Amino acid sequence: MSTPSPTLRRVAPDVTRTLALLGVIVMNYHGFLNARMLGDGFGDRLFHPFDGVLSTRFAATFVLMAGIGVALMASNALRADDRIGLGSIRSRLARRGLLLYAAGLALNHAWGGTILFYYGAYLIIAAVIVGLSDRALVVLASGTIIATAGLNAWLTSRPSDSARIEWLDPREIDTIADLIGRTFTGYTHPVLPWLAFFIAGIVVGRHVERFHRHARSIALIGGLLTAGTYLIHHVVSDLVADGSGFEGFIGTEPFQRGLGYSITTIAIAITSFALVCVFVERFAPTRLVRVLQRAGQMTLTAYLLHVVVYYVLFRWWSIIDARGLATALAVSTTLWIAIVLGSSWWRHRVGLGPAERLYRLIGG
Repeated sequence: MSTPSPTLRRVAPDVTRTLALLGVIVMNYHGFLNARMLGDGFGDRLFHPFDGVLSTRFAATFVLMAGIGVALMASNALRADDRIGLGSIRSRLARRGLLLYAAGLALNHAWGGTILFYYGAYLIIAAVIVGLSDRALVVLASGTIIATAGLNAWLTSRPSDSARIEWLDPREIDTIADLIGRTFTGYTHPVLPWLAFFIAGIVVGRHVERFHRHARSIALIGGLLTAGTYLIHHVVSDLVADGSGFEGFIGTEPFQRGLGYSITTIAIAITSFALVCVFVERFAPTRLVRVLQRAGQMTLTAYLLHVVVYYVLFRWWSIIDARGLATALAVSTTLWIAIVLGSSWWRHRVGLGPAERLYRLIGG
C-alpha cells in the first residue's frame, strides 16, 4: 500500500464523523421516541438504545475522532519540542473545553445526556495530558478502563437492598457532588471510561500515517477482537453467578461499563475508522468523498440542528408520530442526507458552519 498523503490523513476523520453522525441521529431519535415501546425483534435488539450492540458505539467513534483531532493539533509542537506552542495549544483546549462543558450543561436541560457536556470534560483533561508520551497515555487509558470495571464490579456485588448511591449517577444536577458524578461516572458518556476512548484517538492520531498504511489489517484485528471479546464474555458469564462482582467486572453492557464494554467499544471505533481509511484511499478524490469530508467539518452545527429538528417534528408541532424503530430510521436517514448535502454546500460556498464559527471565536 502506498504512503497516504497528508490530505488523505485529514480527510478520513472528517468522513468518519459524517458517517458516525447518521448512527448518532438514529440512536438518539430511537431512544427519545421509543424508550417505552421497544420491540423484541432482531432490529430492535440491535438498535436498542440502552443495551443493544450499537448503543453508544457511534458516539464513541466521534470521541475517537476528537482524540485524533487533538493529536493533529499538537503534532507540530510535539515534534519540534516547542513548549511555547504546546502551551498555546493547552490554553486553547482548556478554553474550548470550558465552553463546551458550560454549553452542554445548558443544553442538557433540553437534550438529556448530550455529549457536548462530556466533550468539554475530555478537552479540559486533554489540556493536561496532551504532552504525555504514548506509553503514559496507554497506562492512563488502561487505568481508566480497569478502574471503571472495578467500580462496576463493586456496584454489581452490593446487596440488592442496598441504598442507591445517588451522586454516582444523579438524576438531576443540583449539587457539586451531582456535577462531579454526572461528569465522571454517571449517565451517558462519563469520563470513566470514555476518557480511554478519547486517549485511544490521541494515540492513533499521533501515528495516523502508519495507521493508514495498515488500515486493512487493523480493521481485521479490530473485528476479531470485538467478536472474541463477546464470545469470551458469553462463555465466562455462564460460569459465574449472576450479580457477582466478577460478572460486573467483565460486563459488556453499555451502561454498566465493564471491561468487555470498554474493549469492544474501542475495537469497534478503531475498526470503523480503519474501514473509512480504506474507503477514502480507494475513492478519493471523488465527489462523494469531498461531500462527506465537507459535511464532517460541520458536525457541531449538524448535531445542534438534529436537536432542533427533533423538537419541531415531534415535540412542538407533532408533525410525525413516534411509531417504532422504522420511523426513527426513516426520519434519521432523511435528515442525515439533508444535513450532509446542506453542510457540504455551506462549507464549500460560505465556509465555517455557524456553530463552528462561534466555537472558534470564543474557544480559540
